Amino acid sequence: QGLRVRWGADDGGALVLDVRDGADGHADEALIAARDLQLSALAPWAALKPELSPGMAQWLGTGKPRGKLGQVALRWTRAGGVASANVGFSGLGIDAVGKLPGIDRLDGVLRGDAGALSVELPPQATVLRFPHTFRKPFALSRLAGDIAAWHEDGDWHLGIEPLDFVGAGFGGQARGEIRLPDAGGHPFLDLYAMLDHADMDAAKLFWPIDSMSPQAIEWLDRALVAGKIERSDMLVRGDLKDWPFHANEGRFEARAELSGLSLDYGRNWPRAEGINAVANFVNNSMLVETSGGESLGVKTERAVAVIPDLA
Repeated sequence: QGLRVRWGADDGGALVLDVRDGADGHADEALIAARDLQLSALAPWAALKPELSPGMAQWLGTGKPRGKLGQVALRWTRAGGVASANVGFSGLGIDAVGKLPGIDRLDGVLRGDAGALSVELPPQATVLRFPHTFRKPFALSRLAGDIAAWHEDGDWHLGIEPLDFVGAGFGGQARGEIRLPDAGGHPFLDLYAMLDHADMDAAKLFWPIDSMSPQAIEWLDRALVAGKIERSDMLVRGDLKDWPFHANEGRFEARAELSGLSLDYGRNWPRAEGINAVANFVNNSMLVETSGGESLGVKTERAVAVIPDLA
């Protein structure tokens, strides 16, 4: 008529699995309850789920998922899949694999059903790693927000609304959606991010090395010597395989308000100091308008720089 499994770990963790069979002898319903359960030994089994995308399966299988599930209550039915899930977790982490990120530690609560899952993250400190996209990890003193995940039209969707973050020399917020195709490949982004403050060294952490041209990154690293970003807004919508959207199949825009900027524009140019400016980026082009600055003892009230193609 069914199966009941009780499992206890040496460290005090416990799990109860109750499977109820239907008239045909197949499982109709499963109930799982657990407490203080270490994830490292169990999570890789999820990679064997047949409908899981190859990238997600590799992430779960080789990313060394870890952490502790404090309280777990889950109900599954043959007719509808996951009917309800409520999972509290702490110290959740996983290594970066392929395009998928690495997370050092997260605490939060997961809730959901067959339609979608949501993760609530209370304010906490952690480190996020995107080795294929950003050059250095993001060490955050504060991270808080809500993330939803659902499967639709052959893709996994991750929705962010909103995600607040504070790190060394920067802080801001992100919201939007990331679409990960089941077949693998580049994600489709529909994201908005805002920095409410950043110093220049922190701003250089945000150059996306997998989508910006190496020439643009080299020039920005060298040219932007010092200064502050008072505020920056960025949006991107499109498939990253088409970046930087030369055929207008997507859109990237960014706007940054800069103050006290020291600019080393080119190797044979004199350095400019004390620049206040607004920089606008559209796809792979740049427009900068300054309202003050000094070079070789000459002060300027206004200057404009236009680069139609940063490549």
